[in-house]
Amino acid sequence: MPPRGFWGPMTETLTPRAAADLLTDAAGFERSLARRTHGLTLMTWGLASSGMFVSYGFADLLDASWGVFATLWLPWTILGILTTAALWRSAALSAPRGVEWHDRREWTRVLVVGVAITIVFWAVRPDGPVLPLGLLGATYLVFGAFNVFRAYPPERRDTFIAGALMLGAAAALAIARAPIEVSGLVAIVTPAAVLWTLGFRETLTG
Repeated sequence: MPPRGFWGPMTETLTPRAAADLLTDAAGFERSLARRTHGLTLMTWGLASSGMFVSYGFADLLDASWGVFATLWLPWTILGILTTAALWRSAALSAPRGVEWHDRREWTRVLVVGVAITIVFWAVRPDGPVLPLGLLGATYLVFGAFNVFRAYPPERRDTFIAGALMLGAAAALAIARAPIEVSGLVAIVTPAAVLWTLGFRETLTG
């Protein structure tokens, strides 16, 4: 359906009111598309994060080296980044609020976060899934609190909520001293459940 006031008796003439309506409709459509795309991005990272924990579970069964544990998150992160870039490109948008994936500053942010996570894993060497789940939650919490990728307020809020829920789940597991069977299952399910649910809601309400 064409925007309000677009078709008039003389379609070659666009009145000032019609031009204003057209711009308003276009801005609203782009904002809605950006919100839905952000929702799909959250869903993607939810699945990637849960896949990461599954990989760590197999690595533990195989008694992998600490070098593997420190970098096993990397392939999933790369897949998440590439899928995110593809989603925003397919939506004909550069990224939320002007973030450009070809901008070196954005990749520098991603690199700094990745290096920081690797250093933490090397230093702490977690012996279970609770700390990695807490670290993942803290990362999303920081992204939301400081708006690292310059998201709009609703998306920033959802990122913060996702981080708080994952960090809360990790804290509950630590306080309860949950056995590895329980903590492992919760660590696998929680990221997908939290991020996918919030992302799915954004795709419906965007």
